[in-house]
Amino acid sequence: MTSVRKQRVLSAIDVLDKLLAIQYPIVTSQLKEDIMSTQLSGKVGVRVVGELWSVLGIDPNTTPDNTTVGEIGLESLFAIQLQHELKDQLDLNVSLNQLKGLTVGMFKAYDSGNQELIVNHFKA
Repeated sequence: MTSVRKQRVLSAIDVLDKLLAIQYPIVTSQLKEDIMSTQLSGKVGVRVVGELWSVLGIDPNTTPDNTTVGEIGLESLFAIQLQHELKDQLDLNVSLNQLKGLTVGMFKAYDSGNQELIVNHFKA
């Protein structure tokens, strides 16, 4: 289930048209994320960082890079997801308080494939 992502409404409607045309009474529709293409593209964390902007309700292009996630406010369930992302991708064990110290600029760099700002933040 970790490779299943949210399905957009228009995609679901397209699938619904196809499902209504078949004779089977029980069906399901899921979008599986192509993990290998994400890793091969060099853009680790793109999905998670995209969700971060949505969860925080900010535009990363207009929010100052030095603004911390803690200053904006972070939903606890999404914080856990970020902790798992940093553990899986960078082998970093990050507490919630440490996570709140990460900045918009660090996540923008991470989104573009530059992991150094986040890694160096925890080495200091």
